[in-house]
Amino acid sequence: MKDSCDIKYRACESLYNSMETLFWSSFGIINLEQLDIVESHGPTKWTGRTILGCYCCCSVIVLLNMLIAMMSNSYQDIYVNK
Repeated sequence: MKDSCDIKYRACESLYNSMETLFWSSFGIINLEQLDIVESHGPTKWTGRTILGCYCCCSVIVLLNMLIAMMSNSYQDIYVNK
């Protein structure tokens, strides 16, 4: 049986731990077992994983938009200096 006091299950214990979990999830370095809860709270577990998935998708979209903007700016600079 999982012990909720175990260090393994403290991914969202505080604001700092939550931010650290979100940061490392952006790089794919996350263990979904850290998000498990001891009691059976289906809606809570589903909501947390859904929000984490939305965060990961949104961060990828923002990073791709930044890449496109940087490439567009570089292309304009090259075109002007041509």
